[in-house]
Amino acid sequence: VIDATIDTARRYAASDSNVIIVGETGTGKELFAQSIHNASPRKNGPFVAINCAALPENLLEAELFGYERGAFTGANREGKKGVFESADKGTVFLDEVGDLPLDMQVHLLRILQEMQVTRVGGVKPIKVDVRVIAATNRDLLEMVRAKTFREDLYYRLNVVPIQIPPLRERTGDIQPLVQLFLQQMNKKYREKKHFSPAAMDAMYSYSWPGNVRELKNVVEQAVILSAQAEIQPGELPIASHHWPEGERVEFSGEHIDLKAELTRLEYEYICQAYAKYGTVRAAAASLGMDNSTFVRKRQKYQACFKNEARCENTANGPKP
Repeated sequence: VIDATIDTARRYAASDSNVIIVGETGTGKELFAQSIHNASPRKNGPFVAINCAALPENLLEAELFGYERGAFTGANREGKKGVFESADKGTVFLDEVGDLPLDMQVHLLRILQEMQVTRVGGVKPIKVDVRVIAATNRDLLEMVRAKTFREDLYYRLNVVPIQIPPLRERTGDIQPLVQLFLQQMNKKYREKKHFSPAAMDAMYSYSWPGNVRELKNVVEQAVILSAQAEIQPGELPIASHHWPEGERVEFSGEHIDLKAELTRLEYEYICQAYAKYGTVRAAAASLGMDNSTFVRKRQKYQACFKNEARCENTANGPKP
């Protein structure tokens, strides 16, 4: 299934049209965007990416369009280029474009029409030459009908669409992806590990709500955590990712590091919320967090569980 998507992306790379990439979180949308840029006539220019959902609304305009010196309290004394200026002669990748507020959508539409930006606090328009690749896991057409996404912007972005299927719909890709990630992680951690047939069966039967990103994380964690060269099903992190409904945690009476376990549990909830809702805003709201706290914790926990076998050195949780 993915081969046809790759062929489509390869054909689109030769043009200079705007591209919209649609797919669930973790399917590799940014990887596709980077590949399109690398295969395009703009490959020698910059590739600048921004996650439209990860920034507070009051900072988004300055990040996208830049600002002049003294534009607001805390601004860089010399001013700053925005994403579009920084990507001149190259490609701008707007991830989670469906999370752009309506007023930012108006500004973005103007840039796409006129190919010029005006910095926050400035009056002089600046010419830019960029190709825009946008990505979303949301149904933009449904958002247009609900009047939460501008119709004119939708058609400006949706010149050449690419739909990336979720991993559960292309199970034939699991084996080669596992081998690719396993090779990378064995090299990274200087190991020679492999998955047992039963472990592979477990990965085939799993639904992968986090898609390729989750698969890569599972392979990496399994390489770190497994005691033997052959990784068994019980050593896969997916075995504990989702507790069955109604299941309770039983205290065995043995010594446990409660703070470390709570840290891991919070990380699991953050991962599951992001996999389910697909955007920072929605996932954070589901957990009663503000956006910045969600992003900060998610990034720090990812680093924690990536670099420490069981996060023993962070028993007190991530540092603020």
